[in-house]
Amino acid sequence: MNSSLTLILVAGVVLFLGAGFLFFSGTGPRKPKKVIPANQKRYHDDETLEGPVLTKILGWSLIFTFMLAAALPLYWLTEPQRQVSFAEKYNHNAAERGKKFFADAKEDPEGFGCATCHGGVKGGTTRYVLLSGPEEGREVTWTAPALDDIFYRFSRDQVHDILVYGRPNTPMPAWGLRGGGPMTEQMLNDVISYLESIQTDPETAKQNAGGGQGLSGQKLFEKNCARCHTQGWSYRYPDVTWNKPVVMGPAGGGSFGPNLRGSVTRQFYDPADQVKFVSDGSQFGKAYGQNGVGTGRMPGMGKILDEKDIMAIVEYERSL
Repeated sequence: MNSSLTLILVAGVVLFLGAGFLFFSGTGPRKPKKVIPANQKRYHDDETLEGPVLTKILGWSLIFTFMLAAALPLYWLTEPQRQVSFAEKYNHNAAERGKKFFADAKEDPEGFGCATCHGGVKGGTTRYVLLSGPEEGREVTWTAPALDDIFYRFSRDQVHDILVYGRPNTPMPAWGLRGGGPMTEQMLNDVISYLESIQTDPETAKQNAGGGQGLSGQKLFEKNCARCHTQGWSYRYPDVTWNKPVVMGPAGGGSFGPNLRGSVTRQFYDPADQVKFVSDGSQFGKAYGQNGVGTGRMPGMGKILDEKDIMAIVEYERSL
């Protein structure tokens, strides 16, 4: 037997004997310690309780009262910022979730494909089969709008309704459960929070709309209004599969939005009323013009076009 094995055996025996000693040394009989229950212990007499003990308790109470009085103002001073920080964190987390829902399903398994049509948020195209109109059944390339300036045109409630119910006779489907879509209310609010987080600056939004550039009323109408008010405007480019241009309706002849040709002068006797309506947009249930009732679907242009630009659009529409 070599020396290493001998040392290991000796060490093992020593450890075994030491463990046994510690185990058995603690199992012998012990004298029980007498414990007096707290309710049987003699306590202070009345003079002590109502004298030094009461004075001590009242003293500590006064100290803690001063500490609480000093701490409350400090808490009040930091509370507004704490609420702001919490709201920022909440909105950031909501936007991050919304970004995942907005993404192309190929890039994120939780994505619903919004980015596929909207080109991220800068606007894009998608294939779509027309469900109505003179070319019903034709497959076209539909131009989807940019979304990085949507809150300069619509309110949060309006964007919510668009997401819930979609846009009939367009590639925009209903996404909310109430509209027959797959998204819960929380998902929709997260997507809206994401869109709010990526809005461009006011000057860029105005520039994209053609505001302040001296454009004619027709050009401004085509950039901001024709998508809804002119048949075929969103898919006006020639489709290579048909090898011929699409059939365009007359300017302002109506599509998703109403026909404006000859009707706006009857709806708005005073051009100033029409300027205000184009500036504010349609508000659900709110009266406008002659017996008009808002649906909330028409955006307001007042944040991206100045009054001169809007007046140019109104004059063009009234000339149709």
